[in-house]
Amino acid sequence: MHETTPLVSVIIPSYTRMAELATCLNALLTQDYPNLEITVVDDASSDGTVHMVKRDFPSVHVLQGRTNRGPAHRRNQGILASRGEYLLFLDSDVRFPDADVIARMVARMSTDPCIGELGGEIPLYEGDQRRAYGRRVGYTGRTFRVPAEGESDALTPCDYVATCHCMIRSEVARQVSGFDPHYRFGAEDADFGLAIRMRGYRNCVAFAYAALHQGSRTGRLPDETYQYYRTQLRLLWKRGGAIRPLVRLGLDALRVLIFYPLLPLKLLAYVILGRRIGRESLIDPWLILKAYDWNLRHLSETQRARTADFLASAEIERFRRSATPRREP
Repeated sequence: MHETTPLVSVIIPSYTRMAELATCLNALLTQDYPNLEITVVDDASSDGTVHMVKRDFPSVHVLQGRTNRGPAHRRNQGILASRGEYLLFLDSDVRFPDADVIARMVARMSTDPCIGELGGEIPLYEGDQRRAYGRRVGYTGRTFRVPAEGESDALTPCDYVATCHCMIRSEVARQVSGFDPHYRFGAEDADFGLAIRMRGYRNCVAFAYAALHQGSRTGRLPDETYQYYRTQLRLLWKRGGAIRPLVRLGLDALRVLIFYPLLPLKLLAYVILGRRIGRESLIDPWLILKAYDWNLRHLSETQRARTADFLASAEIERFRRSATPRREP
């Protein structure tokens, strides 16, 4: 049967999520699709992840990173190591609602060569198990959810499918030169999806092809808000043309100017609503300015990345030399 069933290469980057990864792999191995190649790409975890996978899941291939480099770089390693006609990117905190999700995805993609990405996120971390979402990129670089509409297998177009659960043809992933690892955290899947759309493919979400996303906080960066600001700007400066970055600059300048005068009202609202007041709630303008500073200093790198092949060995080595390892959470 395997001779006529396309091989699906499952690629799971993971960082210090041993328990969540075990749950993910157990769910993956209950899928009724008969031809899976599963690769865990460890991002220098310190919690025994690699040992656990080798001990408890001997059929799963493990690529072990010695330095923490971020999920985009690890997905590229998975792409290069894969043999499948289809690639399925999963986060380590994802599980499936039923046993034939992968089989349904392959069947749908095999009948529609115009599909670039297929999948969807069911946000279990918000208590929502009734709707799946894709993503769109707004005019100023911010990203928004796109809900799946219609019947459970009706396709809803979106700008990109979050790589917590996303299937793509291997040849298409290589056509767009993999993931840009310089994003480090956030927006790399948006950039990847936009590159696929630029090739003329449709990215789609539907409930029938979605997976449950736990949204684990383990392995997250301590400066997550700053990282999102930084990568949103990089995405906009890389893909947004000449006008959109200027619009974003004006809006951010206005945001910085009015932040502190309105801060007492914001804090009062947080108290009334019972929301936690974190450190980043008080330094938001500084994080925005810091994100602009980083992007200005790396502007030439962002421009060069528009045509770079991140799956080429020379480009991989260049990234390894230039990248600063992510900080421990």
